[in-house]
Amino acid sequence: MFDAEDIARERGVILEEIKMDEDNPDYLVTRSSLRMSGKTPLGKPILWHQRDGQAFERQAVLDAYAPRFAPGNIVVSAAGNLDHDTS
Repeated sequence: MFDAEDIARERGVILEEIKMDEDNPDYLVTRSSLRMSGKTPLGKPILWHQRDGQAFERQAVLDAYAPRFAPGNIVVSAAGNLDHDTS
């Protein structure tokens, strides 16, 4: 699960998206507005910073994934013409 090669490829995609946004003048204006919001949720950027993107490693993904996607947190739902006796 979460092959190291796939993580490295995705890290590259994330860093490219960050660079593209940082080159966009709209982003710079929005970023300034966010800074004025202080430590409220409105002050948090949607994209990561470069340092966050560079820290995107397999273990960090596993640490975030494991507690959220565990059997006790999953709900399976089905609708339609079901035969519950054969399920």
